Amino acid sequence: MDPIDIITNAGAYISFSQVAIVAIGLVIGTIVGVLPGLGPLLGVTLAIPFTFHMGPVAGLALLIGIYQGGSYGGAISATLLGIPGTPLAAATLLDAYPMARAGRASEAVSLATVASWIGGIIGGIILLFFAPLLAAIAIKFGPAEKLGLALLGLTAIATLSQGSTVKGLLSGALGLLLATVGIDPFTSIGRFNLGLTSLTGGLTFVSLLVGLFAISEVLIQIETGARAWDASSRVGFNIRVMKTIATDFFGYLRASITGVFIGVIPGIGGVTSSFLAYKLAKDFSKTPESFGKGEPKGVIATESANS
Repeated sequence: MDPIDIITNAGAYISFSQVAIVAIGLVIGTIVGVLPGLGPLLGVTLAIPFTFHMGPVAGLALLIGIYQGGSYGGAISATLLGIPGTPLAAATLLDAYPMARAGRASEAVSLATVASWIGGIIGGIILLFFAPLLAAIAIKFGPAEKLGLALLGLTAIATLSQGSTVKGLLSGALGLLLATVGIDPFTSIGRFNLGLTSLTGGLTFVSLLVGLFAISEVLIQIETGARAWDASSRVGFNIRVMKTIATDFFGYLRASITGVFIGVIPGIGGVTSSFLAYKLAKDFSKTPESFGKGEPKGVIATESANS
């Protein structure tokens, strides 16, 4: 549909009923996103049967709300528990969780909220006016371009590795090895599945995240007796975070544009865009050593990109 037609018929999309449906979807999606192991895609899948008797605009509004809420909800558990509720929040955890441990949980959650909001608005505006152009670029993205993007992602390991770059590269090599488990997409022959039917589909991202972050964090907290944040304190919205819209607007814009261009490529998604946006934020920062230790710009980059 032409952008002019969309603007002309805007009343059909911003009516009270449609806004209410989006709000309901956001609440449901946030709840789904907070729960580790679930995610926005599962929330959308479960909600599809409820849209059968809804109009097309209302049905899409509900699904979009659930997806956006799920994308944001994962940041809450990543911040407060050190466990990403969704794979999209894996990069957010790198700085949001240290902020929570330092007593800045409200600031971290507020940054994630504002960044998701701005990222969604900027992404929506870009798609509204440039969707046909982006679609034309996306269908030209072939194996060679995807290989180049994959190599770019591997080079990001060296930048994001804390301490030893060699350990980071070894972790990346281990990740590539684990990615080969399952059915070969070209020959349909099982690889490294040890003859187990349960490994036929490979190692899922959710299982890896729960194992790497959830179980390890639970064991650490049991051993040390420490918690990510004081459960008796109230985590609300930090209004001072709104100042970052003016002071770091370029960071919001850069990450949102990164998310749009990575997101339109088939088979890539928000996880890749959030890590690449995090890398760009670190490269452009005057204090890159602060990333991974509770840097607000890291939260801004990841949450703006994955929205």
